[in-house]
Amino acid sequence: MKIKTEKDAPDLIPLENHDADAYAAVPHDYFKKDQPDLDHMLNEVIEKKGDFFCSQPWVHMYMPTYGFQHICCNTSMSVKKHISQAENFEELYNQPEFTKLREEMCGGHKNRERTLKTCVRCIQTEYRGFPSLRESYNKSATRNVQTKDEMNRLVRQVKRTGSGEIGLPEHLHTVELKVWGNYCNLKCIMCSVEDSSSVAEEQMELGEINEQQIKDRVTLRTGFEPPFTPPLIRYEDNYIKEEEYWKIIDRAKRIKLIGGETFLQKQNIQK
Repeated sequence: MKIKTEKDAPDLIPLENHDADAYAAVPHDYFKKDQPDLDHMLNEVIEKKGDFFCSQPWVHMYMPTYGFQHICCNTSMSVKKHISQAENFEELYNQPEFTKLREEMCGGHKNRERTLKTCVRCIQTEYRGFPSLRESYNKSATRNVQTKDEMNRLVRQVKRTGSGEIGLPEHLHTVELKVWGNYCNLKCIMCSVEDSSSVAEEQMELGEINEQQIKDRVTLRTGFEPPFTPPLIRYEDNYIKEEEYWKIIDRAKRIKLIGGETFLQKQNIQK
């Protein structure tokens, strides 16, 4: 598989005096116009269902097109280190956005700052009485014996050590990779400029968004100027190390290859 790049990774420029967490975790209500009381909502969910535990920070991985790893696909929260700046996936998987969330889950959410920033959508969904992605992910992860045992092992480790740093799990249930880029020949109405080059091109042609505004969307969410030039995001822009990619694939029970258009990404179909 030819997925290497010989370019040196750039020094990403941080946005001064900007709290990316505050931007990504704006607690707007997905059901009403009022600002939600997430702390109250979480208390209600815990009282009704027990621990607000999620498998996503333990045995899942989600990497978007622009290379700042998300905690899961159902949150706007991302780690504040680009894939090009990390030595390996293990480093990304143990950034503070992950470790604090694991610690809060193992501590019964007596501390919950990171949870309230990250899990906005699932908290509100369950408070309103609907099934959430958290619950769906948990069911899927615990159906597999290896990922269930691995998750239980890691939880015991965090409870024993008090630290949410867990290394890189030996068994990952689902790995979602969009990191090969956003090249796409479709313009699906529900898609975004980060996930479809054609959507980005169309919106730029219509004057609905420009190149800098697309980059600003990523910058505001992560705190860093992203290393790509819209409308196209290429895998070379993320400076992927092939050997690190295979470490993840070898541990995964299920792989979701997304994009862009999946089968227009050459890395998905090369032998």
